[in-house]
Amino acid sequence: MPEVSKIKRKLIAAVLLAAAILGGISARNAQKAADPQRADGCAYVVKEYNGMIAVFQNGSNLPDEILDCRLDSLPPEEVQRLKNGIPVFSEQELQKLIEAFD
Repeated sequence: MPEVSKIKRKLIAAVLLAAAILGGISARNAQKAADPQRADGCAYVVKEYNGMIAVFQNGSNLPDEILDCRLDSLPPEEVQRLKNGIPVFSEQELQKLIEAFD
């Protein structure tokens, strides 16, 4: 009977370890959502720059391109998204996003 108890303890330890690992992954994903500029694999971030929309290389503080679109011409939801930064993962996705703001 003592062996069954050992097996139960090992099983419980494995479940707790798996829960801790999954919790860590969830916390990391929540952090990425809160700070999209740090999202893994993100090539660009489109965000506000001096009242305009600008394209940044991920991690850069200087824009690669400033679009001819002022934030005050956009709906409040879009302004908030741009203030948070919109992660862009490919050149094709970037072109679609730029066209949407033109």
